[in-house]
Amino acid sequence: MKFLDGSRWLLAGARRSARQSAGRGAGRQACHVGGRADRIGPGPARSLQLPSAGKTACSTAILGLLFCASLLFAADGPRVEFIKSFPASVPAYAGLWVDKTGKGEYKEAPDDDQPVPIQLEASETAAIFDLVGKLNNFSEPLESGLKVAFTGEKTFRYQDGATKNEVKFNYSQNPDAQLLLDWFERVAATSRHVINLKRTAQFDRLGLDNALLDVQAAFDANRLPGAHELLPMLDRIAKNKSAFIRVQERAASLAAAIRAGKKAPPR
Repeated sequence: MKFLDGSRWLLAGARRSARQSAGRGAGRQACHVGGRADRIGPGPARSLQLPSAGKTACSTAILGLLFCASLLFAADGPRVEFIKSFPASVPAYAGLWVDKTGKGEYKEAPDDDQPVPIQLEASETAAIFDLVGKLNNFSEPLESGLKVAFTGEKTFRYQDGATKNEVKFNYSQNPDAQLLLDWFERVAATSRHVINLKRTAQFDRLGLDNALLDVQAAFDANRLPGAHELLPMLDRIAKNKSAFIRVQERAASLAAAIRAGKKAPPR
């Protein structure tokens, strides 16, 4: 849908550009795009043939805008996706994707219509994609085949244009796969902290201090990638006059530590 919407916008821009160019030399004219005649000026719509200058302007505008569109969509670049399905755990489903800009989303159901935004630091994103490269963009099996306890089905996906790779496993002995899994688990945990803070602030304000302690423990252990996504909630809690003073102070201290990139002082 994103591509279709973008294409409609580009074609509309092409029609406007062509009408402006053709109108300067031919007055009331029509530019055909996709078999449709667009009227310019008052009076009934008429399908008129453009003079050669108008046709050239129309073609040039369309080609130029479509070329820009191809660059825009290509700029999205590669992205990786992680899914963990484990009915015996909470949540039973966790899925996220991240692109090379560090942007992504986290969901707790395949049809989750309220995903949690992800924005990783450049160094965090580089570390993830470096591991993806070492795993040949998931083009090779990762399952160990060992008889070990089931800890959930993990799925790694890689997409870059027409290239799409996917690998599934329960347990892998590949050290790079283990490191990447840990990265994905930590990114997912950050998003769950966002969800938990929102839920606790709304329905269990007495539990806010414990929720903040969990966030602080993860941050102090360097297990909170994309921590800046927590700042809106932390700032909101810090400014909430109905919250306990200790809770306000802890939230403010955590927010300051995340912005500074260093551990928060104990409280």
